[in-house]
Amino acid sequence: MFRSLILCLNLVIYIGALLTVAACAFSGPDITEALGLSTSDLVISYGIGALTGIFSASILFGIPIVLLNINANLAQAVELLKTMQQPPSLIQAVTPVLLDHALDSLGSD
Repeated sequence: MFRSLILCLNLVIYIGALLTVAACAFSGPDITEALGLSTSDLVISYGIGALTGIFSASILFGIPIVLLNINANLAQAVELLKTMQQPPSLIQAVTPVLLDHALDSLGSD
């Protein structure tokens, strides 16, 4: 359930970022007019709008992406630490090896 929630959150972040860039790009002529620049060249107007959208999307959606990456790195670190745990006693560490050797010696007779 937790992984599907993270997957949905990633999907919403990336779609939202793309929609933010597209919305700002389409409002580029309004942005250039508000800045007092010439709106005669539409390519420049849409380019300024797209740059504004990229900047806005990186601010709005960049922080959740960083937090999700931190979460993924912490999950990997926890898994690594679990594999590095030492058995609580020498008997638990040696018993599987002794059992394997005993079964091998019984099978070879």
